[in-house]
Amino acid sequence: MAYADITLRITRLSMLELYTLGVRVETCMRNNTLFPAPPDPLDQLRSMLRDFSDHISTANEGSKRAYIARDVCAQRVRIVLNALAHYVRSESGGDAAKLVASGFPLRKTPAPMDVPAPTMHIAARPGKAEGVIQLRWDPSKGTKMYTVFIAPMDDGSAWRELARTTRCSIKVDGFESGARHRFKVTATGTAGTGLESAVVIGMAA
Repeated sequence: MAYADITLRITRLSMLELYTLGVRVETCMRNNTLFPAPPDPLDQLRSMLRDFSDHISTANEGSKRAYIARDVCAQRVRIVLNALAHYVRSESGGDAAKLVASGFPLRKTPAPMDVPAPTMHIAARPGKAEGVIQLRWDPSKGTKMYTVFIAPMDDGSAWRELARTTRCSIKVDGFESGARHRFKVTATGTAGTGLESAVVIGMAA
């Protein structure tokens, strides 16, 4: 098995990107049996993120004091995410499947010829109809087939195959309205299947 790692360029993220990463990591790691003992309580991170969201909104009004408060809160979030990233690395041992289950994005690694790179920019949004989730992602060069996997929110290790498609989007239905699930995608080419995408959370309309 090839050694994988997560990428953590926290200082290069915009405030909104940092907030989005924090929410994804907190959601993915909560009740995740792969990561039973995070160094910082996830409730603490959730509380920080609520404050961070408020400070981001307030700072948009242009107050200098609001900008300072937002930046202080952002630095606290960065510190917690850095600690969680170190913990995830130590628990995962370079296993790509475990790494992506944490919500942190995988670092790009060279792929063998004709094996697609991991699918990027996967997004899950509520569909227009009740009980529908719409998944989209960027195309990965050399892909013949994409496989979509799903797992419940309360068990990050209970993945199952949901669908296969040649397109870069899929609409799935039959969910309870407001229910949230984890999703990830793999791309398969002529030489095999590449690494898994990052995990995203989708909520049904």
